[in-house]
Amino acid sequence: METAGLSKKLEVSNIDFKVKQLIKSGPKVMALLLAYKDARVDMNILDEVVGPENWQNDYKRDSKGVLQCGIAIKFGSEWVWKWSNGTESMTEKKRANILMLLKELVLCGVLIDIYTIFQIYL
Repeated sequence: METAGLSKKLEVSNIDFKVKQLIKSGPKVMALLLAYKDARVDMNILDEVVGPENWQNDYKRDSKGVLQCGIAIKFGSEWVWKWSNGTESMTEKKRANILMLLKELVLCGVLIDIYTIFQIYL
């Protein structure tokens, strides 16, 4: 199976920004913007590159109760799994843990691109 497409650069339309912090300096206000992408972006890339029938994800808790997310790609008849645990977000606690699990998995370069963007101040 050809997986090179998993490391292709993201299209600008797949990147969103949100304000993390407003900083007031005298009469001026600066905004710290964070780049992010929706987990659906990665799902669409996986569907396009390996086919929807050749990848899957699963969630389980480890022995300490920490939620883990795994993504597998099927190579021939074998499923190759990568697992990660998410980082809790203080801004969106309810959804963030599960979404971050999927987004943080670095599987064949799928999720690397978004993390190469620097913080942006406006």
